[in-house]
Amino acid sequence: MSLDFQDMLMNEVDTLKLAYPIRAGALDVEDSIALNSIAGGKTIKSYYDGTEQKALNYEFSIKTKDQKKAIDSLNAISLHLEATKRLPSGNSSYDFDGIKTTNESFFVGEDEKGFFFFRLIIQATITVY
Repeated sequence: MSLDFQDMLMNEVDTLKLAYPIRAGALDVEDSIALNSIAGGKTIKSYYDGTEQKALNYEFSIKTKDQKKAIDSLNAISLHLEATKRLPSGNSSYDFDGIKTTNESFFVGEDEKGFFFFRLIIQATITVY
């Protein structure tokens, strides 16, 4: 059974109806938000039955020409996810324990086409089966 947490996380953020579409992986050529797992996750507890409680890191990246919309979108994501109490698995591969923001939204850079890049990093705690 594959872990469907990232899909469920993306679906949850999609309910916010943000100004930009969200996708897994790379940013689009136009305004967009991307969600990716990033390094630094760890196992908090391991159980004899193979179940593990994990802290997993994810990054929301945004590409846009409107800096205010970028910051507002990432702040909305942060506030919403930290308040989320339930984020059930679609295939029973995990139980959700909570999300915290580890880095507030921050400016990454600008490209030659005038797009600005911002990021937000969160850490999700889940129990994986």
